[in-house]
Amino acid sequence: RRLHLTDTRILSAIDFDRHPISGLLYTVLEVEGQHGHELVSIDPQTFEIQRIGDTGRRWDNIAFDSIGQLFALPAPDEVEAGYLAVIDISTGEPTRSWEYTPGTGQHALALNTDDGLLYHFQGSLNESYHFESIDLSTGFRQTIPISLPDVLRVISSTSAVDLDRQPMTYAGHGNFLIAYGIEDLWLTTTGA
Repeated sequence: RRLHLTDTRILSAIDFDRHPISGLLYTVLEVEGQHGHELVSIDPQTFEIQRIGDTGRRWDNIAFDSIGQLFALPAPDEVEAGYLAVIDISTGEPTRSWEYTPGTGQHALALNTDDGLLYHFQGSLNESYHFESIDLSTGFRQTIPISLPDVLRVISSTSAVDLDRQPMTYAGHGNFLIAYGIEDLWLTTTGA
């Protein structure tokens, strides 16, 4: 099904994640005539869309923690691109959280439900990669070394980008699936 708002045109859906308690899907939308992305919730049973608000910024990626806080990475050209933000899911208002190192390439966030840490991937194919865990209670960041090709490998390739894929999904047991353009990458925190 296609997302539709009655009073404005949706240009793209940037990312989505499921709220860990309510089960609602949340996404940030690029809408016509608005600089900041619109935060909306979607009931996966009825597909009813609830507009929450203009976040005032553009985002690259969103992810919930285990208690329902929505974290977001700003687009690289945003003023506060070097800060992980928390978006209030009742208003769409972002607040600055922890600093991170913005770099070139794709950024992705995912919660590891086994250890409760948020993971951040940043990289460009055939260039540099950065993978880190973030302790959401302290803000402590731990860099996870990536050694190609053992840790990161292409597991599938298609001729077109599938816009329904999340940028990074936790698959369990320390493994993440990263949707990277037309390729799916498998990354493991165990190095195997």
